[in-house]
Amino acid sequence: MVIQTISKRYRVIRKLEGSPLTESYLCSDDQGSGRERFLVMGLTGDTLSRKIIPYFMELSRQKQAGDFLEGFISRGCLWLVFRYYDYPSLPERLEGEFLLDERLEAARSLMDRILAQALPVYIQYEALRPDNVTVSDASEVYFNYLLHEPEYMELCGMQDVQLNLADCMETLFSRELEEDLSEELKAFIAGLREKEYTSYAAVYRDFRELYEALAACRSEGRLKPRGWLVRMWERIKKLAARMKKLLYAAVIVLLLCVLFYTYLKPEEIPAGSVEFNQIGTLQVRGAGSEESGQ
Repeated sequence: MVIQTISKRYRVIRKLEGSPLTESYLCSDDQGSGRERFLVMGLTGDTLSRKIIPYFMELSRQKQAGDFLEGFISRGCLWLVFRYYDYPSLPERLEGEFLLDERLEAARSLMDRILAQALPVYIQYEALRPDNVTVSDASEVYFNYLLHEPEYMELCGMQDVQLNLADCMETLFSRELEEDLSEELKAFIAGLREKEYTSYAAVYRDFRELYEALAACRSEGRLKPRGWLVRMWERIKKLAARMKKLLYAAVIVLLLCVLFYTYLKPEEIPAGSVEFNQIGTLQVRGAGSEESGQ
């Protein structure tokens, strides 16, 4: 199968998973060397295409998205052509051996690419999906652009980019986060979820501080993974501390229950009369006469 544009022919290698609103193909240049790969994606639906055509035509005119090559109309819908990087996705890369030094370089490469390309927020939002983030053997990060939510284009904002970036960082450093090895890392990811950054440069400044802190911790051996016995002992200590607090709370609740019960239900006096013959040195009237009569 060949997809024909005005100036190029893209030969389909295989169909890629898309969304209900797109159909996507991995292609080679039928007139080129054949080594470079392209993502050719059709956006189905007339209304959707009419909204997105001006957006991508403007990108093409301004050369804002370096990996976006061209757009054209065919079969009644808009088709987009991006460069495609045939490297393992981030989740696939993490399935194998991926050392901390390599993951640090991948994080740096990812942030360098975000800053250098300065993509519009919607394109960057889609590019930061885990399956669109690819990692080479040299820990260089490249983006693919399988669009899953083209209808979200007009609503997407910087906060959406931050949330996807936070997910990428959590995926990349899941081991360190699980073992609670870096407060700086936790603070950076929390900032991505909570702060209102106004630009990629602002995010990059905070990341550089994190990168330097992590590099220093790594050189000092503070990011070295701990053995399972150490991790189990630390979990036991945390659990014991929580149980101690729960025990204190249970004792306080029990005491309060006893006090309320005592207050609401005072001890009952047994039925029947009790006779007193004497109170101190005072003889009760009638008691002495009965005794003398006996």
